[in-house]
Amino acid sequence: MDMAKSSALRNPADSKNVIIAALGASTIGVLFYNAVPLYLGTAGESKGLTSEQIGLIGTAFFLGFNIAGLSAFAWVRRVHWRNISLTLLPIALLALYWSDQTSSYPLFLVATTIGGAAYGGLYCIAAVVIGDTTTPERWYGVKTAVESIAGMILLTVLTSSFLPSNSFSETAVGMGVATVLLAPLLLLLPRAWQKAAVVGATPDVAKPRTNLAAVVCALLVVLVFYAGNSGIWAFAERMGANSDFDPAAVGGLLGLTLLFGIGGSLVVAAIGHRLGSALPFAISAGLVIVALICLSIPKDFNAYAVGMCLYMIGWSAGVPLALAEVARLDGDGRYVALGAPALGIGSMIGPGVAGMLYHDGSPIAVLIFSFAAMLASIALLIAAGRLGGQATSRPVVAPVSVEAN
Repeated sequence: MDMAKSSALRNPADSKNVIIAALGASTIGVLFYNAVPLYLGTAGESKGLTSEQIGLIGTAFFLGFNIAGLSAFAWVRRVHWRNISLTLLPIALLALYWSDQTSSYPLFLVATTIGGAAYGGLYCIAAVVIGDTTTPERWYGVKTAVESIAGMILLTVLTSSFLPSNSFSETAVGMGVATVLLAPLLLLLPRAWQKAAVVGATPDVAKPRTNLAAVVCALLVVLVFYAGNSGIWAFAERMGANSDFDPAAVGGLLGLTLLFGIGGSLVVAAIGHRLGSALPFAISAGLVIVALICLSIPKDFNAYAVGMCLYMIGWSAGVPLALAEVARLDGDGRYVALGAPALGIGSMIGPGVAGMLYHDGSPIAVLIFSFAAMLASIALLIAAGRLGGQATSRPVVAPVSVEAN
């Protein structure tokens, strides 16, 4: 009887195979995102594009990515995850091939939008699967670290001397090869499931309730936090250049900050939900605020270096915590898919606002914008927790497998 009860209480989302599959899908899903700077740069050089045209390519990618995330609210619990992932995979590869082969700029934008949607769909599925785990903070932290490591490897290979021409074709092929190498992990994805009852609940209240206001606040945390931080990252190099720092030192530092970011996400993975949500997130945002103070000190490379490293730790730790809060408050498990467009919209707003605020080589207005975003995100997370009522700790849930349509 005890063995049967234990089996009934087991959360299938905690299966090693399912988690490995989700990490694989997520890593594939952000390959395009991680390679966007190189994708834009090599496309501009190889296809002779203007700066305005290059900027629209980034907009096209995020448009597709956000379309996938917003639509996932309707389909992510209805389709067979493995089947739809294996369908999105060739679409993503064909989009890369099309973008490389076409000489028409409008068709290039279409291909980039389709690619963004295909990769975004894979990311959404992974985010939902990890959100169903018993300890989403831990696995969102691992997910962020794995994505960062894969992104570093991809960019290192694509910019190495082994690819001397540094052309757009090499970038597209490299992204395609990385996608294919990770593709077998998608075979481990299960069919879609629905979030089942909190263990011990009576049948008439079996399905966890979703406080929509709480979930919206949590999603706004993701958006606002990401907007505030992505604005800093977009102008990190400019801050160093305008302070007359050595370009090689700035470039090396920015690469080093990615390692600090991996460390920040792994700390979240190690801690899990043991300290709750509000305190770790406040610490993460607090690290960003301290970093902003360091970055406000002009002509001091040491302050700039410490600021950038602290900033990346706080950003990389805060994102998985914010996503995990969405998953914790999301009773039926559909709203967590909206985390992807929240990230996408935040990454579009942040650099745009920062670009309008960055004047005469001074980052102060940008730093103030990021500071305000950190305070707002902390307030929104506290509000989400209070609106969530008694859901102060994640209940043990058992997703129920259902046949896909």
